[in-house]
Amino acid sequence: MNTPAVTVIIPTYNDTARLSLCLDALSQQTYPQTKFEVWVVDNNSSQPCDKLVSQYAFARYLHEAHPGSYSARNLALKQVGLGEIIAFTDSDCIPDKEWLSAAIKALENDSEKLGAIGGCIDMYAASDSPSLAELYDMVTGFEQADYIRKENFSVTANLVTRLSVIEAVGEFNANLKSSGDKDWCQRMVKAGFALAYCESARVVHPARQSVSSIKTKLRRLYGGFYYNHRNVKSDKLFSFVGLFEALMPPLDKIRQLRKTKLSISATRKLQLVAFFYYLKFYTLTYRLKLLSGFEKNVERL
Repeated sequence: MNTPAVTVIIPTYNDTARLSLCLDALSQQTYPQTKFEVWVVDNNSSQPCDKLVSQYAFARYLHEAHPGSYSARNLALKQVGLGEIIAFTDSDCIPDKEWLSAAIKALENDSEKLGAIGGCIDMYAASDSPSLAELYDMVTGFEQADYIRKENFSVTANLVTRLSVIEAVGEFNANLKSSGDKDWCQRMVKAGFALAYCESARVVHPARQSVSSIKTKLRRLYGGFYYNHRNVKSDKLFSFVGLFEALMPPLDKIRQLRKTKLSISATRKLQLVAFFYYLKFYTLTYRLKLLSGFEKNVERL
C-alpha cells in the first residue's frame, strides 16, 4: 500500500478530556506517524486546548473564533502544506488503530472517481447500564452505510477524502450549523465523484447521556434546516404535510429498534418507544416555534 501524506482535521469546543482520548488513539495508529499530521481547531472554547495539543508531536493547534464546526474545518483547510489525503473526525471520537490505514487502502484501491469514503461509527455507553438517552443514541445513531447508500453523504465524524477533491468541490458551507457534511458530500457527488462506505475504517463515538443533550442535537438539526438549509427536504419538514406527518407513529425509529443487535429488555424497549413518541412531538413543537418566530436561536454546535 502507498503511504501518501495525510492531514487529520479535528474541530473542538470545550471538550479537552475527550480530545485527549482522541489524540491518544491517533498516536497509536498503524499508519506511519511520519506520514500524517493532525490539525486541532479550537472553536473559541472557554478553556483553550493549546497546551494539550502541544504534548503531541504530530499535532498542531489553530483557533477559530467564528462559531461553527464547519468554520473550524475550513480554517484547517486553508493551511499551507496539507497532505494528499484529508481525514475528518471529531474530538469526541476515538479512532481505531487501523482507521487511517483502512481508509487510505480503500481510497487507493479504487478508481480516481472515488472521491471519499465514510467509515463505520460505533456508539458506546459510559457504563454497563446505559441511560435511556444513551440507548436512544445507540439504537438510532450514525447509520453511515445507509447515509451513503440512500442519501449520498457521510458525517464528518468519519470522512476521508483527497485534497484534490476538496479543491474541485470547494470547502464546507460555514453558514450551516448543521448538515454541512451532507451538503459537501452531495456537492461532491454532483461534481462526478463517488462516495463509498468502508466498514474497516472505524471510530467509536460516545452516546449522549442525557435527554437534554438529545434535545439540543435535535434543535441544532431542525434549526439548521430552517435557517440555512432550505432544500426540498427541509422545506417539506416545515410544510403542512411535514408537520402533519409528525403526528404519525415513529415507525422509522421503531424499525431501528427491531433491527438492533443490542440486548435490551422488554421494559426498556417500551420506554424507548415512548421516548420516540415524546421526541417526535418535541420536534413538532420546536418547528412550530420556528415558523411562528417564537424561537430564533440555533444551537451552536
